Amino acid sequence: MKHQGQRIAETVEAGGVGSAGDTTNTMDTTNTLEATNAGNAGNAARVLMSGNQAIARGAYEAGVGVACAYPGTPSTEILEHMRAFEGIYVEWSPNEKVALEVALGAAIAGVRALAAMKHVGLNVAADPLFTAAYTGVNAGLVIVSADDPGMHSSQNEQDNRHYARFAKIPMLEPSDSQEAKDFVGLALDISERFDTPVMLRTTTRVSHSSGVVALGAPQAPRRLPYKKNPPKYVMVPGHARLRRIEVEARLKALADFAEDFAHNTIEWNSPRVGIIASGISYQYAREVLGENASYLKLALTNPIPEGVIRRFAARVDRLYVVEDLDPFLEDHIRALGIGVTGKSLRPSTGELTPEMIRRAMAGEGVLDRAGAGIYALGGREGSADRDRSETGAPATGGGESRPAALVTNESAGVESPGAGCDGRDAVESTFVPARPPVMCAGCPHRGTFYVLRKLKTVATGDIGCYTLGVAPPLSALDTTICMGASIGNAIGFAAAAAAMAADAPTSTATAAARATGAPAAAATAVATDVAADPTVMTASPTNGADRNAADGKATGFDAKATTGAADTAGGAAIPRKPVAVIGDSTFVHSGITGLIDAVYNRASIVILILDNGTTAMTGHQNHPATGVTLRGTPTHRLSLEGLARACGVEHVAVVDPYDLAAIDRVLRQAMDAPGPAVVVARRECVLLPSARRSDRYTIRDDRCTACKLCLGLGCPAIEVRDGRPVIVSGSCAGCGVCAQVCRFDAIGLQKAGGDHE
Repeated sequence: MKHQGQRIAETVEAGGVGSAGDTTNTMDTTNTLEATNAGNAGNAARVLMSGNQAIARGAYEAGVGVACAYPGTPSTEILEHMRAFEGIYVEWSPNEKVALEVALGAAIAGVRALAAMKHVGLNVAADPLFTAAYTGVNAGLVIVSADDPGMHSSQNEQDNRHYARFAKIPMLEPSDSQEAKDFVGLALDISERFDTPVMLRTTTRVSHSSGVVALGAPQAPRRLPYKKNPPKYVMVPGHARLRRIEVEARLKALADFAEDFAHNTIEWNSPRVGIIASGISYQYAREVLGENASYLKLALTNPIPEGVIRRFAARVDRLYVVEDLDPFLEDHIRALGIGVTGKSLRPSTGELTPEMIRRAMAGEGVLDRAGAGIYALGGREGSADRDRSETGAPATGGGESRPAALVTNESAGVESPGAGCDGRDAVESTFVPARPPVMCAGCPHRGTFYVLRKLKTVATGDIGCYTLGVAPPLSALDTTICMGASIGNAIGFAAAAAAMAADAPTSTATAAARATGAPAAAATAVATDVAADPTVMTASPTNGADRNAADGKATGFDAKATTGAADTAGGAAIPRKPVAVIGDSTFVHSGITGLIDAVYNRASIVILILDNGTTAMTGHQNHPATGVTLRGTPTHRLSLEGLARACGVEHVAVVDPYDLAAIDRVLRQAMDAPGPAVVVARRECVLLPSARRSDRYTIRDDRCTACKLCLGLGCPAIEVRDGRPVIVSGSCAGCGVCAQVCRFDAIGLQKAGGDHE
C-alpha cells in the first residue's frame, strides 16, 4: 500500500538535454515583473506565474536575445512580460510572418531567438516556417504557437500540432507553468543540437493558468559566430534539394532522440487502464482518474517515441489517448498497429474539460457515475473516500467538475451551503445571465458603423474590436474572415458587381461606372444639412457642443434621405461601392498588401481604416502607426494616409468618427471617387487615458418623445427605464454621438449640478 500522495513514476532515461537545476521550498507568490526581472543571481525562489509569463522567464533564463510577436490571445502576454528583461530586443512586428522572419534572421546571425503567436498567426507565418525547416538555424530558434481550443477568442479552432509534423520540426508541449518555463530552454537546446526551429505548443489553459514556478539562474546571452553559408541559408532550388535530404536525416535522428527524452515520463499505477496524453490533457486525465490508471505523459510530441509507446501499451489492459482537438496522437498510435481508444469517446471540437473525461470514462466502465474508480486499488474497490485518503487528492463527490473560470458562491452572491453540503449544487444552480460583447460607451467606431448601416452598402469586416459592429442594433458588417481579409473581400464584391452589371443591360451604364470608379448620376446626394465642399478631404474634430450648434441639431442627424441606395440589376442589388472596414493595427498587420492589390487592379472599393491609436482588442499594445515601441520609446510614426498615397491611392480622407455628418459626407465622396479610396476615421480608443473626457450627456424629459432613435446606437450608457431612454451618467464617455442622432434636441451636455445646458 502506498502512502498518501505517493506515486510510482518511471522517467525515460535522459538523452542529452537536462532539466532545470535544484530548487528550494521557498514560496514567494509576489508574481511581479520586478521579481522575474531580478534573476536573483541563481537563487531558486518560487513564484506564481501564468504559462505565458513562465515562457517569458524561460526565454530570459535560456539567453534569448531577440523576441518578436504580433499580439493575439492567448499568446499576447509573452512579449509583454519579456520587455521587463534587460538585454533582450523585443518588438511588436506588423504580423506573425514578419515576426518569424526577424527571429530567424537573428538565429542565423548567432543570437537565440523566439517568435510568439496564436494558432491562426502560424497560418500567416507558414511561409517562412517551412523554409526555416530547410535552412535550419545557427543559434536556437523557438516558435511559440498558442492554440485556442473552444475558440475563446478566435475565429476558428485548429490543431497546430499538424504544423510540426507537416514542417518536419520537433514540438514540445508543456502541461503547466513550470514546464512552460523549462521547455523554452529545452527547445533552444534541441534547436541548436539538431539545427532546426522547434515549436513550443501551448493551449489557452496552459497560457493563462497560473502555477508555482522555480526560478533558475539566467544564462549569459547566447552568441554564436556567424559563417556565411549560401548552400545552407539561400534556398534556391539547387540548395533546397540538398537541404531536403538533411531534413529527413534530421527527422530520423530526432526520432531516436525521442526514445530517451527525459521529459517523456511513465507513471505506473493500475495496469488495467493506460492513458497517453500531453499538455493540459494530461493534467485533466490525472485529476479525474488519479491512481485508477497508469500514464504515459509525452512532452516531445513530434516525433513521438514509438518504442516507448509500444512498451507502455504492452503493459496495460486497455489503452486510451486523451487529447484536445484532432486525433493527432491517436492516429499515429493506430498507424503503429496498436489498438487504442480516443476520439470515439468525444468529438474533435471544443475544449477538453475534466467533466468530459469523467463522463467518457464512466461510459467505458473505468469510473462509476460518481467519478470513483471501479477497478481495484490494492485489492479493494475504489471509492471517493479511499481516493482522498490514498492519493492525497480530494474526492470528486457525486457531481461533475466545473471549469475554473466559472463563478464561486461568493462571487455570485450565493450564501454558503449548510452543514453536510459540499456546495456543488449551489454553484451549479446559480444563474449567470448572458453578457454579450458590446463596444464600449464612447467607442469611436460606433458612429462610423451607424452611418455605414444607413448607407446600405456592403461592408466587409476584419478582426478587432470593431467586429462587434456586426451585432444589432448596428448590424453593419457583411463578412469577417481573418486578419486583413476585409480588403480582399471588398475587391471580390466589386468584381461581382461588375459581373452582375454585364448581365443586366438596363443598368449596365450605371453599374459599370461604379465598377470602374466613375461617379454615378444617381449617387450624388449629400447630407441635406451639411454644406459639403468636395475638395476638402479632412474633417476637423469638434466637440459635441460645437456640433450641436453647427449641424442643425433641431432636426438631428438623419441619413435616410441620402442613403445612396443600391441600384438593382436583374433583381440583384449592386452596391454603390463596397467598404472594407479594418483597424489601424490590423491594417499594418496584413492590410497593406490588400491595399496594394486594390490599387494595382484598380478595384472600386473604399478602405475605411478605423484608427483608434492602439491594438485595442488584445489590451492596448503599440504598433508602428502609434509612434511608440514596445518599451515605450518614441519612434517614427507610420502615417496611414501617407502610406495610402505612397501606394497610389489618389482619394484619401481623414475624418473624426465622433462627427456623424462629416463621416457621412466623406464616405459619400469616397464612394463617388474613381478607383480605390481610403478614409481614415481617427479618434483614440476611449479606454486610453489620453482620451478621457469630462463631458457627460443627459436626456431632457420635457423634450424626449421616447422615439428611442438613440437606442439604434447600441451604446451601453443608454438604458430604457419605464419605457423611456435614459443616459447613465457614470457610464457616459461624453462622445456626443447620441446628441447628433436625436431629432428633438432632447440630449445635451449635463451641467455640474445635473441640469442641462
